[in-house]
Amino acid sequence: MPKVKTPDFLLRRRYSESLIDQKITMNGTTARRVAAGIKMPVSTFYANKNKPETFSIEQVRSLANVLGWSNQEILNFVLGREAGAI
Repeated sequence: MPKVKTPDFLLRRRYSESLIDQKITMNGTTARRVAAGIKMPVSTFYANKNKPETFSIEQVRSLANVLGWSNQEILNFVLGREAGAI
């Protein structure tokens, strides 16, 4: 049986999701607090976290403020991959 390569959109989705998880852990906070900080129900936050492309621009802006993301981290999240230095 041939090996099937993981589609790029899934790799980008996993990368963006991991950025959220890393910052939540580094900040010592919880997903519930982050959801409250961006004024979003917890269930919606989890759904969006699992499909980061569903976050609106305003929600990404709020998420960046709550998590303390740098401009580079915001760019990495939006692209779903490590971007070169800006």
